[in-house]
Amino acid sequence: MNELEIYEARKQALINIPDQIRELEEKMTSIRSQTADSVSVKGGGASKDDAYLNNIVARDRLQANLEEARRAVSRVSGALNILTEEEREILERFYMTPEKGVSFNLADERKVDRKTVYRLKDTALAKFTYAMYGNK
Repeated sequence: MNELEIYEARKQALINIPDQIRELEEKMTSIRSQTADSVSVKGGGASKDDAYLNNIVARDRLQANLEEARRAVSRVSGALNILTEEEREILERFYMTPEKGVSFNLADERKVDRKTVYRLKDTALAKFTYAMYGNK
């Protein structure tokens, strides 16, 4: 999937994932607070242990996802920062928050033909791609 198409979703993940981690941390407290001094019924101890381990694994996975999302957002933000305002707006409207009839809308707004809009988009996309990957 195109990095620009998922950029906004990744930025939202930077908000959502820490909330999910906090929820798991709160659940961990409730798992720990269960009485540890009682004798477990045959097979009963494993479910608490499983819940504890599953919580740890889920938090580790979310933490890894958060770090990857941070790196990806940082890379895309950096690449977008080298673009002009016009180039960034064009890429945003084509890819990041796509709108129906974007080429017609941009052509009308800029008083140019659609071929020029596509040329501007291709130029902006090439510049973004060079900044992200070092080539087209």
